[in-house]
Amino acid sequence: MTVPERVFRRVRIHAHQATMNGDPTELVTIVSQKIALLLQRGC
Repeated sequence: MTVPERVFRRVRIHAHQATMNGDPTELVTIVSQKIALLLQRGC
């Protein structure tokens, strides 16, 4: 499994949890933070 696939799976799990909490704004924030972190690491 490539790194991006692992990343997207993790983000999808976070998105699912945020959706269960019923806060779409939080979901967007979480996803953007994850993507920003991963880009900084140079994946």
